[in-house]
Amino acid sequence: MVEIERSREIAATPEEIHARLADPASWTAWSPWNPTSHPGLEIVAEVPSGGPPERLSWRGGGLPAGSLRVTARPEGRGVWYDVELEDGRWTARGALHFEPTGDPARTRVLWSHRVEVRPDPFSRLRGLALDARLGPALERGLARLAQLCERG
Repeated sequence: MVEIERSREIAATPEEIHARLADPASWTAWSPWNPTSHPGLEIVAEVPSGGPPERLSWRGGGLPAGSLRVTARPEGRGVWYDVELEDGRWTARGALHFEPTGDPARTRVLWSHRVEVRPDPFSRLRGLALDARLGPALERGLARLAQLCERG
């Protein structure tokens, strides 16, 4: 398993940040994986009746086809999810969770991905390179999330 994690302090309460994260279909406003950054990317949200999307799937835009399934979203604590890419060839557990900073108007957001890596040598080598590729994308996403939350 490979773990990639980035964090950023945001001038907003956990509840304000959670409002931006509770609906994964709205993540395109801040996520680095969106149709603006990846022309041709198609994202489909599966919405249960009366609630926010529980699953997103995507294809195109130069990204591997995949899906994201929300597993938990406790109010004011964060959002946890599972990701599957390339028909299950790569799986990950992701989280955007909050930590207090000592200032009630500021929150540290930690974005992490724990990627399951197959035991074959090629997959293990690709897993080692994930931090260099995925880490900067997480940082860009957190910066955009901060901009949205701090603008109000």
